[in-house]
Amino acid sequence: MMRRLVFLLAILPGASLADPDTQTPAATIVPVGSGRPHSCVENYPEAAVKAGIEGATTLSFTVTAQGKVADVKVSKSSGNAELDAAAVACAGQWTYRPATQDGVAIDRPWTANVQWKLHGDDAASRLTPLCTSYHPLTEQLLSGIGGVTRLTLRLMPDGSVTQAAIVGSSGDATLDDAAQRCAGAQRVDLVGVAPPPPEGVLLSTAIDWPAQLRSSVPIAPPFPDGLTLPRAIGRHGPCSRVLGFRPNTNSVGPTTVRFTVTNEGNVQDGAVQQSSGSHELDKGALSCTAGWHYWPASRNGTPQAVQWVAKVDWHER
Repeated sequence: MMRRLVFLLAILPGASLADPDTQTPAATIVPVGSGRPHSCVENYPEAAVKAGIEGATTLSFTVTAQGKVADVKVSKSSGNAELDAAAVACAGQWTYRPATQDGVAIDRPWTANVQWKLHGDDAASRLTPLCTSYHPLTEQLLSGIGGVTRLTLRLMPDGSVTQAAIVGSSGDATLDDAAQRCAGAQRVDLVGVAPPPPEGVLLSTAIDWPAQLRSSVPIAPPFPDGLTLPRAIGRHGPCSRVLGFRPNTNSVGPTTVRFTVTNEGNVQDGAVQQSSGSHELDKGALSCTAGWHYWPASRNGTPQAVQWVAKVDWHER
C-alpha cells in the first residue's frame, strides 16, 4: 500500500590526501566538522528519489585555514550525475574547525563520503498512514485517475511528522489535500527503535487510495491465509459496568455481537448475532463493544478491516 523510504546519508570524513608514507607531525590537529550537521538529506534530488536511485559519492576538497570548504571535486562517482552534483553543492556549504600545525590554522586536503540511500528502517516501518477518515472513498471517485499521492515528510525524534509536501499527485486535488493533512497528523511510536537524529529524517511515502479503499472493506470469515487477526487493546469488559444497574443474570445467557473491526482498529456496525434473552442486556452489549479498540488485522503489512464476533458474558465481574 505504501512505500516507506528513509534518506540515510552518512558523511564519513576521509584521510588526508597527503602521501601515506609521510608521518603527520605530532603538533598537527586535523579538521573537525562544525556548524550545521554535515548531512545532505535536504539535497537528495527529487528525480533520484522518484526513480529510487542510490549510490555513494566520494568528494575531495580543501578545508581552508578559515574553516571553509574549497575546490570540491568528485573523486569517486556514485554513478549518477545528479547525485554527484548534489553532493558537491552540499559539501560547499559545510564549515570546519580548521586543521592546525603548531597552533597555527592551515589549509588541509580532506575527503568525505556521501551515502545516498533510500531504504526502510525500523522507525520508518512504523509510519503507516491510514487516511480513509480524511476523505470518503468510492470506486467512482478513483475511476480514471492514478489514485496514488506521493509525499515527502520529516520524521522527528519524538515521533511527530513535519514538512509534509506533495511530490506526486493522485490526479484528484481533494485526495492530495487529504493525504497531506493525514500524513502531517501522524504520530509514530518509536519505542524500541533507534530514534531519528535531532534534525529529524526525511521520508518519502505514498498514499495508495485504491488500496486504502480495499483495506476498508471488511473481510468476512473464513479468513484467508496470511491474514493477521485483530488483537484487543486493553481489557474488553466486563460490560455490566456500562449498564448503570446490576443485571439479574440468573436467567440470561451471553450476548453475541457481530461487528466490523476497521483498518484503524475501531469498532463499527455492531449488531446482535445471538441474544442473551434480555433486550436491555443486548442493548448494553452493543454500547459496550462500540467502545472497544483493537490492533487491526493486517495482510502483507497493510491494515485490513474484518468482520468480527465477540461474546459478552454477563456473569463476568
